[in-house]
Amino acid sequence: AAALALVAARSGLGDDVCLALRLGGSLLACAAALELGSAAAIAAAAVLVAVVSWVRGEREESRDFELTELGLAAAASSASYAPPGGRLEELHARGVDSRNWREDRSLSTDVVAVLYNRHTQTCLVAFRGSATLGDWKSNVHHVLPGNERDSTPPGSV
Repeated sequence: AAALALVAARSGLGDDVCLALRLGGSLLACAAALELGSAAAIAAAAVLVAVVSWVRGEREESRDFELTELGLAAAASSASYAPPGGRLEELHARGVDSRNWREDRSLSTDVVAVLYNRHTQTCLVAFRGSATLGDWKSNVHHVLPGNERDSTPPGSV
């Protein structure tokens, strides 16, 4: 909106751009923004964008009002079993309705799901349990015989 107001002010298309912004549902008062000058219009538009973004995020979060931390953790755990890229669908299928959640694909792997909520700044890290034949072979080799030295990361005991 700020870029449009600035272009409108410099190109003499103010009325046409104002009409387009009003039709688009913007809360920006076009005529006033064009009269304020480009710096003030850009600052006002930046504040407007931040407020609208915050309101949209809060509205999304209200969809999960009754979701407990335990429910969220269980949903993330279930999502860790889905392949990378399909974890958000699993998260939503398990009752997390907010669309503010994203998967960090640079940190997620086949066995670790890193999910974050861009509005609340919440991060969840969920580790997939045994799911493949290789996982179960490892369990039989290290866990069942009680081979604690080989199954526990160094320095964690």
